[in-house]
Amino acid sequence: MAGRIAAPVAAGLATALLIAVSGVAVWRHVNGAAGDDPATRLAVHTPVEAAIAEAEAHSALCAGELTAITRTPGPDAGATASGMTLLETCGATARRLAEQGYGALDVAAGITTVEAAPDGAGSPGRAAYLDASGSLLSVYELQGDDFDVIFDALHHARLAGTPLAGLSEDVARSLGNSTPDIAAAQDEQARALAAYRRGG
Repeated sequence: MAGRIAAPVAAGLATALLIAVSGVAVWRHVNGAAGDDPATRLAVHTPVEAAIAEAEAHSALCAGELTAITRTPGPDAGATASGMTLLETCGATARRLAEQGYGALDVAAGITTVEAAPDGAGSPGRAAYLDASGSLLSVYELQGDDFDVIFDALHHARLAGTPLAGLSEDVARSLGNSTPDIAAAQDEQARALAAYRRGG
């Protein structure tokens, strides 16, 4: 069972940052020009940060619930069924929230300022911030696929009458595979946001 869970998860997460870097190249047209003014910076990062916060909260919720459902000693059938119903949508919701975040990035990339270059481009600081934000959203999006793999393993185990507690170590290991990628993307995004807020 460990192989069924861990192998697809590890394979997906190993390429997360590479996909993220290439996937956010669409926002690299936001460059050149002077730094954005304070009002523009606020208009750019407020909706982006809101989208990231929602994706982050969902990630933490699903990871916590996937762990809890395998660690609760002898949960009753009703509680298990309720928990599995919630977890079934974790992957799809993660991808939907990431897509919403990409939409916020597109809008933010198109905001122009008085100081903008003739082609309407924003500042280099904005470009770096949007790239880092897109990378973080990409990691959360790929984690949605991992949620699907883990849920499927739990679902099949439940149908077979196998105690879900027997998968607790596999689930913890699989979820842990994404931790370094998420932490690295969060750190990079936080640095880019701080730099953008300081100088635009």
